Amino acid sequence: MGNSTSSPSNRKQAKPSNPLISLQDYSSLYSSPIRRTQCDAPPGPPPPLPPPDAATSSAAPPPPPPSSDAPSKPEDDAIAQAAANSSPYTNPGPYEALSMDAKRLVALDTFEGFRCDVNKQMSPSMLVMHSFALSPASAASSSPMQGGPPPPPPSSYTFITQVGDDSGGIFVSRVDTARGGVDARMHRPLLGGLALLKLQMSLSGSENDTLLAEVDVGTAIPILTWTANLKYGSMGGGPVWGANYWQAITPNFLMGGEGMYIAAQGTPAAAYAFKYKFQAPLTPQEQEQVEAEKNKSGAAAPPPGPPGMPPPEAPGASSIIGQFHSNGMMTLNYRRVVTPQRVTVGSELAFPFFAPFNDPPDLLLGAEFNLTRSKLAWSMDCNTWKFNSILETKLGMSPMAPRFTLSAAVDHFNQDFKFGYSINIDG
Repeated sequence: MGNSTSSPSNRKQAKPSNPLISLQDYSSLYSSPIRRTQCDAPPGPPPPLPPPDAATSSAAPPPPPPSSDAPSKPEDDAIAQAAANSSPYTNPGPYEALSMDAKRLVALDTFEGFRCDVNKQMSPSMLVMHSFALSPASAASSSPMQGGPPPPPPSSYTFITQVGDDSGGIFVSRVDTARGGVDARMHRPLLGGLALLKLQMSLSGSENDTLLAEVDVGTAIPILTWTANLKYGSMGGGPVWGANYWQAITPNFLMGGEGMYIAAQGTPAAAYAFKYKFQAPLTPQEQEQVEAEKNKSGAAAPPPGPPGMPPPEAPGASSIIGQFHSNGMMTLNYRRVVTPQRVTVGSELAFPFFAPFNDPPDLLLGAEFNLTRSKLAWSMDCNTWKFNSILETKLGMSPMAPRFTLSAAVDHFNQDFKFGYSINIDG
C-alpha cells in the first residue's frame, strides 16, 4: 500500500528498465483521485420538457392588421381609378353609323358573275388591293332588282391604296377603270383627337364630281356622350352645307338630327332619329342556353368591357332605330341578338308618316348566322318576295386564309335569278 501513496515520478525512477506495467501499477491507476472523480455518481436525468402551452405563449404575437392609412399598391390604385372613371354611358359614335348594324342585315351586297380581290400588305403602314370583276353581258342591260345594287359593267378593274401614319391619319385612293374615275379620301385627327378632319374627292369628268370636307367632333373620345359633324363642299355642280348632332340622353336612349342643303336640288333636307337599346325577354330554350353558359364559364354575366366602350352583347340584346325624313317617310329598324356572336336577326319597315299615303309600306327581313369558319346572311323583301343570300367561308384555319363567297338573288315570280362567286386573297 506504500506504493499507492508514492508519486508516479518515484515509480519511474525505481523501475526504469522494466517496460511492462505491473499489477500494482494498475491498482494505483484505479485508486488515483483523478479517475475516481469520473465515476463517483451516474449522470442525472434530462431536464423536463416544456408544457404544450409554453411554445404558444413564448411565440411572438401575430402582426397587427394593416391600418387604413397604410400606402396602397400601385395595382390597387390603377384598379380604383379605372372603376371611378367607368360610366354606364358610352360614346354614341357618328350619326351616319346609327343604323349600320341593323341595315346590313336586310341590305345585302349581292352581285352577279365573278369577283377576285387580292390584298397585299406592302409595309406596316401601307396596303394595296387589286379588284377584278366579270359579269354576263346580259347583266349590264337588265334592270336592277329592288333593294339590290345597280347593274355592273361587263368587266372592271379597281386599284386601291391605303396609307397610314403614326399620328392616326389615313389616306385612301381608288382608281376605277369601269367609270374612268378617281376617288380619294383623307382622315386626319385634330386637337389631340378631339376632332377628326375628313376630306373626300370623287372625279370622273361629269357633273357628279364631288369635293366634300367634314369635321367630326367627339367620335374618337370614348368617355364623351355626344358627337357632332359639320360638312361643306361641292356636289352636283353646286355647293352643299350640312351638320348633324347625336346625343346619349340615357345609357340606352339616344336622339339626334341632321340637316343638309344641296344647292343643285334647291331644297333643304332634314332627318331626325332616335335609338333605344333594351333587353328582350328570353324564350325557355334561350334561358337554358344562358344557364349552360353560366355553368360552363362560372360567371353570372359577361365581363364588362373597357371604360367608355360598349359592353359585350348578351343574349336578347335588342335595339330599335327610328328615322323621320323631311319628305314624310318614316323608317324603323329592329335588331336582336339571339346567340352572341352567332345568330342575329333584324328587320326594316318604311312607310309614309303623313297623308296622303300613296306609297305602300316596305318590309324587309334579314338574319345572319356566324359559324366556326363561315358566315351565312339572308334577307327577304316581303312586298315582292325576293330573296338575297350570301355565304362566306374560309379556306383554311389561318387568319390569313383565302375567303370564298357565294351570292344569290332570286325572284321566283318574275323568273329572275342572279348568282355570283368571289374569292378574297390576303397576302
